[in-house]
Amino acid sequence: LMLHAGFLPEPGDPGRRSFLDTLAHVADLAQRQGVTVAFETGQESAALLRRTLDDLRCPNLKVNFDPANMLLYDMDDPLAVLDLLAPD
Repeated sequence: LMLHAGFLPEPGDPGRRSFLDTLAHVADLAQRQGVTVAFETGQESAALLRRTLDDLRCPNLKVNFDPANMLLYDMDDPLAVLDLLAPD
């Protein structure tokens, strides 16, 4: 399952905790069904996406690496962040 979760709140944003709780719930429901959930890259920085995945620590949350989106939204250089996101 691939999705864009909306705009990921930055650390320190008051809504981040409830957002992460919702994502963790989605990940749990998906994992029970043997489903991997992949977040589309591009509308947030790769560093924020990496931090979010690390904070969640859900083994079935992954990345759909879309370099075109990164370029379209001018968020990152896909080659420069590939190693950062490659584990997922």
